This record gives sequence, structure tokens and C-alpha cells, in this order.
Amino acid sequence: MSVWYLHHYAGHPKVGMSFRPYYLARGIQDLNEDVVVFAASYHHLKKNNGMQKKQAVIENVDGVSYCWIKTRAYKGNGLARVLNMLQFAISLLFLNPVCRFNFDKPKHIIVSSAHPFHFLAGWLYSKRYGSTLSFEIRDIWPLSLTNLLGLSPYHPFCLLLKFFELIAYKYSDLVISVLPNGIEYLKNKGVSESKYLYLPNGIYLSDKSKECDLTQHDHQVLQKMKKICSSFEQVFLYAGAHGIPNNLQILIESMQYVSENYALVLVGDGELKQCLYSVALEHDLKNVFFLDKVSKSCTSQLIKESDVCVISAKKSPLYKYGVSMNKLFDYMLEAKPVLFAIDSPNSVIEQSGAGIVVPSNLAKDISIGMEQLARMNKDEKNKMGLLGRHFVLKNHSFSVLAKKLLTSLNKI
Repeated sequence: MSVWYLHHYAGHPKVGMSFRPYYLARGIQDLNEDVVVFAASYHHLKKNNGMQKKQAVIENVDGVSYCWIKTRAYKGNGLARVLNMLQFAISLLFLNPVCRFNFDKPKHIIVSSAHPFHFLAGWLYSKRYGSTLSFEIRDIWPLSLTNLLGLSPYHPFCLLLKFFELIAYKYSDLVISVLPNGIEYLKNKGVSESKYLYLPNGIYLSDKSKECDLTQHDHQVLQKMKKICSSFEQVFLYAGAHGIPNNLQILIESMQYVSENYALVLVGDGELKQCLYSVALEHDLKNVFFLDKVSKSCTSQLIKESDVCVISAKKSPLYKYGVSMNKLFDYMLEAKPVLFAIDSPNSVIEQSGAGIVVPSNLAKDISIGMEQLARMNKDEKNKMGLLGRHFVLKNHSFSVLAKKLLTSLNKI
């Protein structure tokens, strides 16, 4: 049978994020099922090497078929980005992949909601080809915009998202969520537990990092990290986006209250990076370091060099439904203890014992957690890290998740 995965921001290790479609597709293909990933030719998470000329282009990536849909370039979060979303959705709506590319008719179609506008195309395909139709929610829209970014719930874009969201819940055979408590939100939208599947993010074991995979830039960043580690007793690492939801200003301010022998290293990029530089300078924090964004392979190497890994987010009612951030599983896979500075119940850190949980909204509270972890001896840290690694291998391997997904799809 064939599974079609419609995900606007899909990528793969050679072109950049988002990686979930790639690894989940690889997991499904390991079960001898074919997968086609439909993604935008241009998006902000992807390395965009020139503009695509054809409406749709097929690429084989490690045995997974990618159908790149031509979309316009954009910068930032303005109108151009919305037009990019709509172009992707409308192009899919008028594309007949079976006739155009001689694909097999799909048995299952999954529409993943970085935004929900392409749900109509998924619904049309399901009717045309007699397929099941699933709707995958990762962020909860439009709540993520209203709660985290302060957009009015009556903003036209929020109302449009809400409309498509409700349509998707009504006409899907299965609703998939990466959030552990997602059903509590979905029940209020009319989704029954019988058509709900919790399918978190995870790790793909055959993708172990190799030193030879690193670029020259990666090697330079890694050398900077090693120098920092040799200069401080404890090194806390944050790897990921530098945006409003990530609460990094509070994380940086917490370094005022810890030993000067501890360092915080922030790896990545985002719209707030320059502001965060200023925060560190304002507080004269000589133990806060910023490193450039690196490849996935290099991120694993940086995690190995660190003593403790950190994940943080702004306090928000949204997180009562849980979180499922990729970097959290990367931390756990490398057997590192985690400081979890997010107000979210039933986290994998609580479930596994892989670290400690602290409130997210006060720098002093975060610093207390840092001190607690830093003062643990090596054996205690190793025990925490190994608990996390065991948990993620058992519950979050993409081979396990792919099998769980196929089992649920075949029950529809």
C-alpha cells in the first residue's frame, strides 16, 4: 500500500528541517510500505537553492519519494508567507499525482498542519482515490498565535485557521497529535477518543552522527564549544530556535544567580538572537555564549560535549496540552540530564526521571534548578541521562512510532 504525507515544511537531513516527515517515512518504509511526502519547494526551514521552475518535481531521498510543490519565496511572517501557504494548498488541490507521476493510489493520506489550508486537497484526494484521511496537529492553531505571539483571536488569519481546523476535525477519519494531553483540547472540538492517536516526535536510530559528516563550519563551532567546556566547571546547552516562545531572555538572566564557573551556551538562530546578545551584554554575563546554527550531526556532537541540556518556553495555558519538542528527544538520546523549564504536565522528563522540572517564568527558579543539577556528582548525572535514553529508545524510536501509526491507520 501507499501512504501520502502532506506536510508544507517537510525537509530531510540534506536540505534542512522539518525532519519528522522524513524519519517517519523511513520508519514506514522499513515496514515495507511506500511513502510519498508532499512539501513546499520553498520555506523558511529549508535550504533553498534557487527557485523551482516546474509546478511539481519528484525527488528520491533515501528511498522516500518527495514531491516538491512550487512555492514563492518569502521573508519573515508577513503577507508573503501567507501567500506561500495558500500557493502550496491551491497547487495541491489542482494536482492529480496519480495521473501526473504514475503514482499508485494511496491507501492512507495524512495532512500535517503546520497550517491546515491543504486539508481540502487531502480531502479531495481521499474521495478521488478511496483513501483514509488523517489530520495531524503539531502546534495547536490558532491558539499558538494568540497565546504565544499575542495575536487577537479575531484577527482574520486566526479566524481562517480556526475555520479550516474545525473542518479538518469533522471530516478526518483519524486525528493525530504530538502532544501527550492533546485529547483534552480535541474533545472540546468534537473529536472522540476513538478517532484520536497520540504520536509524539522521536528519534531515528540509524541516523547516528558521524564526525566525517560535519562541514567545515560545524568543525569550527564544535571547536568553540570544546574551548568553552575546558574553561568552565559546568556547561549548560540550549540548542534550538531563538524566538519569542522559547523564553531565552529569562534563561539568560538566570545566569546572574549561578556560579561564574558555570557557562550557558545557546546554539541556533532566530528573530530574537540580536536582542538576546543585548540581554547578555546588559547584565555583563561573561559566561553566556552564542554559537551559530549547525547541522543535525554537529548538534549531537555539541550535546555530547555539554554537562546538562536545557529546554525552556514561555509560560502559557497552551502547554497544559503538553509539549513534544525534537531537541528534547535529541538530548535524551545522548543520555544527558535535562533542565526542563516549561510549565507543562506529564512531560517526558517527569515520566522518565531524566532531569528536573522548574517553573519557567522566573530567572531565580531556573537558576536554582541549574545549581541543583550542577552540584550532582557524575554518577547521579549519568543515572539521569541513562533513564532518559532508555525511555526515548523504548517509546520514541521512529520505528516504534511508524508501527503504531500503521496499526491505527489499518484499523480505520
